[in-house]
Amino acid sequence: MIITALAISDGIYGRNSFNYRINRMTSFSSIEYNRERLLALPNVSLDETLTIPAESLATFRLNNRHGDVQIIGKDTDVIEVAYSITVFADSEEMAIKYLSELTLNQTEPPEQLDLSVQQPAKPLTVRSVRTNFIVYLPHSLHVLLESNHGETVLENLHAGVEVTLQHGRDLQVRNISEEANFDVSHSSGEIQDLKGNLVLSSTHSQLSLDRVQGCLDLSARHSNLDIQDVAGNVNFVAGHDQINFRRVAGFLQGASSHSDICATGLESDIDISGRYGTVRLLDTTGSIIVSGRHTLIDVELRDVAKGYTVLLRTDRANVNSNLELDVSETDRNRKTHVGVVKAGQHNVRVKAEYGSIHLNL
Repeated sequence: MIITALAISDGIYGRNSFNYRINRMTSFSSIEYNRERLLALPNVSLDETLTIPAESLATFRLNNRHGDVQIIGKDTDVIEVAYSITVFADSEEMAIKYLSELTLNQTEPPEQLDLSVQQPAKPLTVRSVRTNFIVYLPHSLHVLLESNHGETVLENLHAGVEVTLQHGRDLQVRNISEEANFDVSHSSGEIQDLKGNLVLSSTHSQLSLDRVQGCLDLSARHSNLDIQDVAGNVNFVAGHDQINFRRVAGFLQGASSHSDICATGLESDIDISGRYGTVRLLDTTGSIIVSGRHTLIDVELRDVAKGYTVLLRTDRANVNSNLELDVSETDRNRKTHVGVVKAGQHNVRVKAEYGSIHLNL
């Protein structure tokens, strides 16, 4: 059954349009309700568009509790918002009734537009509510986004972004000019082409990060991260993670616990401490400082021309190296390995307690 009603009204921001649709589900997934049951439920949707002047605004803020979000910057002086609200319920009548209680809240603090859908408490017969937004806005607006349970796309934003994302899937971020701040949990996706600094907090997430022209400040826990082509310095804290760094031009510094850290093709200095995990530094140049406890430390040196001055200190740890190193014993458990390769311009300082060191040229 399809019932369509169309109404047009003049609002404070210009002409708004909306229509109701009542139909049966064909494809949808929901965190709140079992997918198979949800597919069998009717849904009622409200579609609406807004055009909002943006000349006096500096910031756009959107809070979306459950649904997809696309925010795309372009050369314009207005904010264009298209959104849909879909209610899933045990009956079409209950879905229509609850949908009529939902409203889009718009507030304007000084120089800022805030949008969010206000939802009253759901009756038991309403199973799920999903809200999708597509927003086109001026490049120059700073964007604040809080979003849950949906796909998120951010593109062509020149004034920076701040994003809090939970249970998101297919995060797509491209071409952000100023500083970006992401707090991501239980999510997956890609972040690419950032021209400023990035502050990233990742929890229980799987993310790839590519082409950052600024610095990276990373906090990760229970995540799988693939990070490459960072021009600035990288500082990280990791716990129960798997992180791969490739082609970091700046200084790499961090601390890890119960994690696998792999860095390949680094061009600058490295300072990493690890506990209960692995630290692999492959095909690297620059000086290296690594300390580990119950950690496998695997270092592959590359810059033969400038050479290395090596100092390894071990406490009940094994050393496997193809370098010619002199070994001295402090006691039966503690050993020091020293040596110089070629000109010895780079320093290699590795300290290991309970674990092993693999050091090769």
